[in-house]
Amino acid sequence: MADRIEGLFVRSNQRIIAFMLGIMFILVFTNVVTRYCFGFSIAVSEEISTFLMIAITYLGAGLALREGRHASIDIFQDRMGEDARRVLRGFLGIVILVFFLLLAYYGVKLCILGWSQETSVTQIPRGIPYLFLPIGCVVFAVHMGFIFKKWLSRSWEQRNPLDEAGMTTVLFLVFFLALLVGVPVSITMGLSGMIAVLADGRFPPVVVPQHLFNGISSFPLMAVPFFVLAADLMTATGLTASLMQFANNLVGHIRGGLGHVNVLVSMLFAGVSGSALADAAGPGAIEMSMMRKAGYDAAYAGALSATTATIGPIIPPSILMVIYAISDARVTVAGLFLAGIGPGVLLGIGLALMNYWISVKHGYVFRSRRPRLGELTRSFGLALPSLGLPIVIMAGILGGLFTPTEAAAVAVAYSLAIGLVFSRTLKWSRLVDVFTQSGVTSAGVLLIVSMASIFSWLLTILQVPQALATGIANLTTSPILVMVLVAAIVFFCGMLIDTLPALIILVPVLGPLVDKFHIDPLYFAMAVVLNLAIGLVTPPVGPVLFVISTVGRVRFEDLVKAAIPLLAAEMVVLIAVIVFPPISTFIPRLFGFTH
Repeated sequence: MADRIEGLFVRSNQRIIAFMLGIMFILVFTNVVTRYCFGFSIAVSEEISTFLMIAITYLGAGLALREGRHASIDIFQDRMGEDARRVLRGFLGIVILVFFLLLAYYGVKLCILGWSQETSVTQIPRGIPYLFLPIGCVVFAVHMGFIFKKWLSRSWEQRNPLDEAGMTTVLFLVFFLALLVGVPVSITMGLSGMIAVLADGRFPPVVVPQHLFNGISSFPLMAVPFFVLAADLMTATGLTASLMQFANNLVGHIRGGLGHVNVLVSMLFAGVSGSALADAAGPGAIEMSMMRKAGYDAAYAGALSATTATIGPIIPPSILMVIYAISDARVTVAGLFLAGIGPGVLLGIGLALMNYWISVKHGYVFRSRRPRLGELTRSFGLALPSLGLPIVIMAGILGGLFTPTEAAAVAVAYSLAIGLVFSRTLKWSRLVDVFTQSGVTSAGVLLIVSMASIFSWLLTILQVPQALATGIANLTTSPILVMVLVAAIVFFCGMLIDTLPALIILVPVLGPLVDKFHIDPLYFAMAVVLNLAIGLVTPPVGPVLFVISTVGRVRFEDLVKAAIPLLAAEMVVLIAVIVFPPISTFIPRLFGFTH
């Protein structure tokens, strides 16, 4: 009986997420169509779709927990015995449960406070959209209750206000302790922020859910779930196979052929997914299997698939760049997309050269025959629908036809048209599953953004960015040396924290350096994003390495060893991007994005 209730609860939650994501897409895409075809806009579409995105974030957080989509650091847990690990995870589960119930409690208080205020466009009580947060927290708590056994296996007293140093200590102490013992990164940021606010006493606790809500109440942020959905739809149509065939015809005949195909497919798929994890779990896993069957060492095939996946966040469109632009008003999404082309291509060339050298060294002679012109042309035609997606996105944004968020909605419409009408490889019956999967993935990403907002706000209140800028200014006045120091800080954080939370924490902290040392913000952004992308395959965290290790059944330690020369190639590219700013800034300047 309990299993039936749980199954009904999960299925209902999934259908609600899929329905909300579908309504979001319809609202935004319809607004684009009516504006250009009929000369008017639907005024309420932006506000309603933003509220739906917030609802998806919190109603989908529990589903993301079930599917292990909340990144965490498990090094400490992995070194414990089974009984000790169960005790620790039981304690952490209770802490997380209490945290979300506290959020629900203060979220209800926020709803009551907001009921007398009206939203700007729809003119409904603000307490209504605020309700999504406490309801989502209760749904998360119910999910945690249902899966608590599986989770095991794998009133505050009034206090005197803390000074800035004391509050900073509480914030970072809780953050690093929770991170170390394996609390998911998103929850770690929210939990440390909640405890710091409660311990300090200067701010009413209701500021926590208020900042969590406002942190994702952003129309530009809606590009994230739409890009995720577009990538999932393109994958569901089976068009990645056509990309692989085209790449094989183009470079498969060169020494180390399948390795070069791996690199090129990652560069092409980056224009579809914008995500390293999507690349690793999708084409990366297929390419790894092909390389192993052809005789490549399994660890090397996995390491190459992992490192080439880091091209995903660099070549546009990029989810990481969308969130960077939202976190830093000095740059735009369009400017960052253009700035990523040079470093992304250079990263692909660097990995291809290293693959060639390794293939010669280890005697990997596997390569296909040189294709005839007709075969190359035919494979290009089959791959054209996938190749056309990033072109539509960039042309629309740069041509001023639509905003990045609307471009992402157009990308979804494009993917649906390709899959349902032209190739007819996407069945209507699969749409609900694809929308559900995309909604849950988006909830995991957006929960990080939401939870990071309270953490970033506290960092600003505590003047941590200003203190860091002053400290670096006391060490050097050279912009290049500043960038070297920034690279060291970002690289260290990228080794320990997942890319997205690291980005959201570091951008407001390091941002003042751009103004203080007169650094081009696009150049600065690309150095940070590229560095964090490399962190995706850098131990001890290296989430992409873990994905490849799981799907490819290769020992993590073997992957790390095989990845060392490939990581060296990526570090050379990073150094080149830092030393030669035009690599990032040349193309944006051609389109008028000047510092």
